[in-house]
Amino acid sequence: MLVKAAIHHPHIGHSQQRQKPALTPKQPSKQRNGVGDSRRGIRTEKQQSICSRLDPDRRTERGILAVIIRVQREKEGKEGRKGSRLVTHAVDNQFAKEQFLFFQARRYDSRTTIFSPEGRLYQVEYAMEAIGHAGTCLGIMASDGILLATEKRNTNKLLDEVSYSEKIYRLYDDMACSVAGITADANVLTNELRLIAQRYILQYQESIPCEQLVSTLCDVKQAYTQFGGKRPFGVSILYMGWDKHYGFQLYQSDPSGNYGGWKATCIGNNSANAISLLKQEYKDDNTINLSAALDLSIKVLGKTLDMTKITPDKVEIATLTRENNKTVMRILKDSEVEVHIKKYEEEEARLEAEKKKEADKKKAEKSDK
Repeated sequence: MLVKAAIHHPHIGHSQQRQKPALTPKQPSKQRNGVGDSRRGIRTEKQQSICSRLDPDRRTERGILAVIIRVQREKEGKEGRKGSRLVTHAVDNQFAKEQFLFFQARRYDSRTTIFSPEGRLYQVEYAMEAIGHAGTCLGIMASDGILLATEKRNTNKLLDEVSYSEKIYRLYDDMACSVAGITADANVLTNELRLIAQRYILQYQESIPCEQLVSTLCDVKQAYTQFGGKRPFGVSILYMGWDKHYGFQLYQSDPSGNYGGWKATCIGNNSANAISLLKQEYKDDNTINLSAALDLSIKVLGKTLDMTKITPDKVEIATLTRENNKTVMRILKDSEVEVHIKKYEEEEARLEAEKKKEADKKKAEKSDK
């Protein structure tokens, strides 16, 4: 003979806590669609699984479980009877719904190799989201060289600027890169890039072509989105380089393993605004030289960085040029950056004065009328 004991609950009156009549084997319990009746205190394995995911301090609150079961039924299109009292004694409806929706969202993002029903890989998207919160990096290709400009987040005065570079790495004689994202992941990838370049030089006695180096590393990054037990690298990389096949080149690669060649682009925080500004200011006629590219980079960083005034200690700029048939890569000193910042501030002050003068002129014309 099966006996069901009443469950004591502080929100249920004594009249509702009466002893339930004993059921004989001929009297089946009221279970609907295999979900169970939470009002009678019966929990199926499905209910216990959901309840076990809740906060330990709230597992015994029957109302939370009731709301989750009700939300789940509505999700599946299986409405209960009208006037159902499943949510009558819910203790915290909003908490239960948030918990349920949270676990529903986590069904497809716990593994990098599982596609969601919409065909998305959430872990790869999360890695790219992490890059969106990193420091800004932009690259501009000129007729006589390339530059990479980055935002320096760590501005400790005790750091030696001669021997320390936060976001720009030299890969080999003809190529350098800038990173946005998790610095520890960037160290692993830059080390792999250097190894790939040196193996090619050892085997063929010449420098590796820029695109071949980028493509080889992107194959490694793509593998981390396909094989289980690994997570994508939370780093996006800008490459600047020169080779005898295509001259100066600028590339960008993502955590997904995708890459592309650019004339000017930006990654990191506020990258969308920076790219929009580059589209307006960059002249695609091969007439922009490195000096004009430096001025443009300062202008873009000045308008996109989350700071009131741009200073040399917050910006790091590297250039790559060709001199005497050799590739020269150098990081600009603060004094050199200061010159371009002052030029940018003077230009902004001039434009502001012109706007103010034009506004005063229009105001005077209206007053005369």
